[in-house]
Amino acid sequence: MSLLGSLARPWGGTREQPAAKRLSVATIGLAILVLWLPIQTPLAIVVFQYGHHEKWAQALLLVKDVYAALLIAYLFVRYWRRLTFYWFDWAAIGYAVLIVVYSIVPWLLGSHIGVTAVVASARELAVPIELYALGRLAVAGGADIRWLVVWALTVAAAAAAFTVLVWALTPRTFWSTTLDLVTFVRVVQGVPNVQTLWDISILARLGGGLDYANGFVRAVGPFTQPVGTGHYFVLPVVMTVAFIYQAIDQRRLWAAGAMAAAGFLFVAAVIVPISRGAWIAVALAVVLCSLVYRRRAIIFVGLAVAAVALVMVPAVRFSVVATVTGTDSSASDHASALGKGISTVIDNPIGLGVGQSDQFGQVLGSGDTAGAGIGENMYITLLVSVGPLGLLAFLVWSAGLIKYLIAVRHRAPPPSWIVIGSGAALVGYLVTALLAPPLMRFTTSATVWLVVGLAMGSVLAASRLATDGDGEGDTDSAAAGDHSIASPAM
Repeated sequence: MSLLGSLARPWGGTREQPAAKRLSVATIGLAILVLWLPIQTPLAIVVFQYGHHEKWAQALLLVKDVYAALLIAYLFVRYWRRLTFYWFDWAAIGYAVLIVVYSIVPWLLGSHIGVTAVVASARELAVPIELYALGRLAVAGGADIRWLVVWALTVAAAAAAFTVLVWALTPRTFWSTTLDLVTFVRVVQGVPNVQTLWDISILARLGGGLDYANGFVRAVGPFTQPVGTGHYFVLPVVMTVAFIYQAIDQRRLWAAGAMAAAGFLFVAAVIVPISRGAWIAVALAVVLCSLVYRRRAIIFVGLAVAAVALVMVPAVRFSVVATVTGTDSSASDHASALGKGISTVIDNPIGLGVGQSDQFGQVLGSGDTAGAGIGENMYITLLVSVGPLGLLAFLVWSAGLIKYLIAVRHRAPPPSWIVIGSGAALVGYLVTALLAPPLMRFTTSATVWLVVGLAMGSVLAASRLATDGDGEGDTDSAAAGDHSIASPAM
């Protein structure tokens, strides 16, 4: 038995699955993708900066897109007959269809938005559906849910250690002179308006606090954007909390203590990027987990820990103070972007089309080929990109996911910490999407949607066992256990 398998078995609270299932193509395929996501950017940076190969660096960043598409195609061809489509799945399909419609129709009506901006935006908007579908298909293909989630947390722990160490040990000159991250983002990642470290948010001025003139260094870890970095570690924090609660309920105190150590590492990795949206997402999700597991006292402990962090970490303290006092330029930028987005929606109630909003419509064109550049709010981004029907479809799909990941009867199917943790994290992400669209970034949000897809596969398999009684259909039924849950069929 592998090390990860031996760890995952007692954590899930169900019987061990056969080795053939753990080594299925779906399990291995997703494990490779989860590992590749945090290492692709450092590899591409090395190839670009020290190997001086721009095209090879770009090719490395495209590997994930091609690989994910091929993996989805393979799993769909082999296992789509094992899937049962529920009402929220049809909402997701409707959302995907509207992305295509809003990509083509504006062009037919004379839109000047460039093809590159449209394709890049469509790719971004489709990330949630694509990775969720991959997770569902992987479950149908016999993926070991527990093993994959433990693997994802292991990879995230390595990424968290890297993030914290680089942030703590590298001097400011590393970012300003040694590492040419600005040119990498502009040339390799294709964001042409990036000229300084301020443009990629590596430095932040926070309300006139210490070192205001030079700014605080924000951690990016194995990525290139601190906001995306912070949001990458939200899911591991919440999953850790859910696991600890379940381990305590099962009196596995040694397991809870071991996971708590990893939890501190994840919390540190969430703090150092100085992303207030990530902090809010963690806080909301942990509160929700505490309520589900009836650990209300933990909420007060969490508030006390947050107060300590506020006092002890200058960047955190000044970030919060600057937001409250209105002296933070980032907060004013958010307010300005929100006003611009609302006025654009009012002037264009049916939407403008894919490529008009967020970073791609703003930076991949100029003049009449540039989009409206609406950002800082995922829901306004969706309204502008795919119209009110597209936004409604996305919200209906999201509501369905939350309903069956959180609002289950009695308990979620084993491993319940995966189901409840992923649902709570999703709630946190969706709330903080009012401040940024982190759920639309492939590299830093793919793992989130994969885990959500895997968790939903567990829930739906358990539901089919409860209604059919024979376990036929979804191949992950062995992981569902015997806990009763609400049937998602409507």
